Amino acid sequence: MKAGGVAVRSKRGTALALLVVNLLILVGAVVTVFVVDFDDDGESQTARRRDAAVLDTDNRGEVSVPVGKPFVVDLKGSEDAPWSLPLASGTSLAIVSSSLDLDGSASATFVPLEVTPGVKLVAERTPACRTASDPCDTPSERFEVTIRVVG
Repeated sequence: MKAGGVAVRSKRGTALALLVVNLLILVGAVVTVFVVDFDDDGESQTARRRDAAVLDTDNRGEVSVPVGKPFVVDLKGSEDAPWSLPLASGTSLAIVSSSLDLDGSASATFVPLEVTPGVKLVAERTPACRTASDPCDTPSERFEVTIRVVG
């Protein structure tokens, strides 16, 4: 009887976890809206998200976001120095979606799960070296922002 009760709880827990993951994916899909910018010559640039809450200009800063409201981190890169995916320290920010663009840009959508005074989001941009034997003269750049999750 006890083993049967554990199996039922395990199935319920698994079903609940799958439901939460599907809801987070759905929220990310609904929230994500792309805007394409164009140069003066009409050439398409990196798709920038209209609802981005964190941009390259927030580097070394702090951004406040409410619990449960998805937000986007959008970093504009270049082919010569692409960004890595933005990642969060800790477990209070759930990543819903992420993408790396061919032009070196990177973006990720996060959902804050709980009030937290400070979660670090980081990404790195490493310049492409000409050859393996020719080391890069330019060091990697680190993007770091503190996310304050408020109630």
